[in-house]
Amino acid sequence: MNGYGPLPARVLIIAQNPGREEEAQGRPLVGWSGRVLRERLLVLAGIDPESVRYENIVRCRPPRKADGKGDDVPKAAEVAACRGFLEAAIAACQPEIIITLGQPALAWFIPGGKLSALHGRAQEVQFGAGDSGDNGSDSCSGNSVYARPAPPCIIPMYHPAAATPNRRPELMRVLEEDWRRLRGVLSNTGNGQPADAAGSQGLGQYRAVTEEELVWLLTRAQPKALAFDLETVAESNLWRGCFQPWRAQVIGYSVAWKEGEAYYVATDSLEAIRPWLESPDVVVLCHNGKYEQHLAWANKMYGRPDPISINNLHDSKLMAYVLGEPSTHLKALSWSHLGLSQTRFDEVDWEDAAAVAQYGAADSDMTLRLAHKLGAELKRRGLWAVYDKIERPALIPLARMERVGVQVNPAPLAALKQRLEIRLNVLDWKLRQLYPYPVNWRSPVQKAQVLYGPPRWRTKPGKTLKTRSHVEYLAPGLGLPDQGSVDIEALRRLDHPIVRVLIERNAVAACIANDLTSLPALIAEDGRIHTTYHQAGGWGDEPGG
Repeated sequence: MNGYGPLPARVLIIAQNPGREEEAQGRPLVGWSGRVLRERLLVLAGIDPESVRYENIVRCRPPRKADGKGDDVPKAAEVAACRGFLEAAIAACQPEIIITLGQPALAWFIPGGKLSALHGRAQEVQFGAGDSGDNGSDSCSGNSVYARPAPPCIIPMYHPAAATPNRRPELMRVLEEDWRRLRGVLSNTGNGQPADAAGSQGLGQYRAVTEEELVWLLTRAQPKALAFDLETVAESNLWRGCFQPWRAQVIGYSVAWKEGEAYYVATDSLEAIRPWLESPDVVVLCHNGKYEQHLAWANKMYGRPDPISINNLHDSKLMAYVLGEPSTHLKALSWSHLGLSQTRFDEVDWEDAAAVAQYGAADSDMTLRLAHKLGAELKRRGLWAVYDKIERPALIPLARMERVGVQVNPAPLAALKQRLEIRLNVLDWKLRQLYPYPVNWRSPVQKAQVLYGPPRWRTKPGKTLKTRSHVEYLAPGLGLPDQGSVDIEALRRLDHPIVRVLIERNAVAACIANDLTSLPALIAEDGRIHTTYHQAGGWGDEPGG
């Protein structure tokens, strides 16, 4: 099945493969997804559906899934077999903008690219004839695939099929936001250049200041609401592989009380802004406020060992959670709600004080803007009480529970581990009695051969099949009904003495490894295990808060 639409075309939309309706009509994107695309999403982006070229990475409809529910995802060999067709389509279309729908189409251009991280964001990808999707390995100029002097702008999008009512209907709001924002991308993009720079122009004016300057600014402004964000050394959060924020090393913080303006202070102390953090008259806005509160409690600098308690804490991450956002990360929300692309953690030169200040200050500015927008949306949808009366009051108690931890006595755990290790030896002895042949029961391959396979022979390594001495006999299989795997659920469907021993052995070994060995290792210096309660998703957007 070939694509359809004008040639050449400024916009090329590339999906995955034909579906049932596409196969019947002989054109891509004419089913439910195609109708949503043309009648809803392209309208939001201000694109005339008749001006767009439509293609697929795979020309034929894949076979049905084994359960009969939908089509299989195209295999790598099928994608490779159709590569020449899509290269020819791109060469004929010469688009300025290529919009990919779904993960397989994104992977054609950016192998390893994650749609959840890149959706709606313009990407500059270079590719050449016979090497498409190599993500920059070839120049785009002067080859048979793309002849324009500048490479096309690749914009990954979720496939509308992913947002069907019986799959992930919440994705439709993300799709609509991405396509609505695409209207601005198209108006700011010329000659195929990515428009992320246009989004970054909306970032504000940020300054690095001293503590004394910040106190003077705050005293003069007397803000009623203050966005606050901490910067920490990423690795300092970790203790024995666990994330414990109160151990983090603070390197600075930023504040903002007016959208588009923010100030960054390079310091490890929060004493200068203690009066504003503790004031009942100042709303303190954080994104993932539990992290900031943990570090405020841990503040013990400059002779002030008493902790800081943020008095009137609000959390934009929690607001996004109540609204049902697919991602509650700050960078994702800044892009989806504000159309602004922030610098990411791994893109910052942490040796450059000015770059760190700009990065840190942007976080507090985005937090302030998001809190205003998400708060208004909560009230519009009648969800403010859910946030303010149910979720927000639980934030500080959960943080206290994490900080206090759970007292653990390791002695009974050690005694139980010893008893279970003896039981494990007994179970291994039983297996040897029931099955006297050498076998590694921890190997899924060997376990499957024993449970499901018949007796068999094979030629000894380095020998050719000439005499009986050149053949070795492998351990016989039990010939049990093949369950397709040897996981615990598959074993429970079998009835055999060896299987019953294996099930118990699996439980005992897991208890020893996961609980009686790992758990005592997590006991901190105070004799407690400090748990983590994710109220609204993971800790932070990136390492270091």
